[in-house]
Amino acid sequence: MIVDSILTGRMDEFEEKQKEQLAILKRLEFAICGDLGIGHPGIIRTQENHSAEIKSIKNEIYNIKKVNDHQEVSINAKKNQTDDFILWGKRIVLVLIVVILVKSVLNDELTIVDIVKGAFK
Repeated sequence: MIVDSILTGRMDEFEEKQKEQLAILKRLEFAICGDLGIGHPGIIRTQENHSAEIKSIKNEIYNIKKVNDHQEVSINAKKNQTDDFILWGKRIVLVLIVVILVKSVLNDELTIVDIVKGAFK
């Protein structure tokens, strides 16, 4: 009888632990697989959704980088064009000044001494 009561007590404990483990297992199954009937997607579907979102974000980043690279090329081309324009402008002004000075010297309107005095004044 004592053995019988001990075995019954242990069986009751075992059944109680089994019920607890079954409840935990059901909660895990619910968390992993979800239930779309109540709007809970579960970990697996959530991970699939996140993977799709990450792929979409990567594509957007790639497209933005492509546009950025294209804009950088355009900006550099415009900058180089502007720098060339300024350089040629400086050269033209310098040539005009030299031509005017040479013409003035040849027409005896100025002397080289006047030009040197004017440069260092």
